[in-house]
Amino acid sequence: MAQFSRFGLDEFFKQRNNNNNFRYEKGHIEKLFSALFIALDLSLREQEQAFSMLSLAIRTTPNNSFLYPLLLGTLIVLKIKNYTLYRDFVSGKESQDAVFGYIKSSEKGKEFWDTNYGAALEVDLLGCRSRHIDAQQLKLPYKQIVEAASSSENEKKRAAFIIEILNEYRLNDSFGNLNYLVGKIDLVSDFGFM
Repeated sequence: MAQFSRFGLDEFFKQRNNNNNFRYEKGHIEKLFSALFIALDLSLREQEQAFSMLSLAIRTTPNNSFLYPLLLGTLIVLKIKNYTLYRDFVSGKESQDAVFGYIKSSEKGKEFWDTNYGAALEVDLLGCRSRHIDAQQLKLPYKQIVEAASSSENEKKRAAFIIEILNEYRLNDSFGNLNYLVGKIDLVSDFGFM
């Protein structure tokens, strides 16, 4: 994406590539933005806003801290494209299911949701509110999908992948990051970039 160079993001991510924990962040945000820009029909102006917000938000991230690129990118796109859903989700009035539904409301959104990135985003959205997450509790509905005779092979495969992500997830580092990311996004908005 040309916007990465334009907004100075290539250099930022290049510096982070030296750390194995961060080397996939640029690819994740590129894939997410590409998919959501199409799925949610963002105008060129809205895409520019998303890159401006991302650029400013990541510059407030210390070099040794995770960006949570899928969740950060999704929150930025939501704030630009559907502010009411963004506000209601971050305040707790709406659940992650409303965000899932919004993303899947278009054919391209459904296609994205069925990818590994969509599954990883689902896990991020499930756990972003609280640091006190019981991973076993989160896995339960997905285990039921895997074990249900009525589930399709695609549903079982996706549910198994989500369980795998939850098994490997760094719960202490990854869950409960919603307020942290919203703080970054709202700080950028306070500077008049919305």
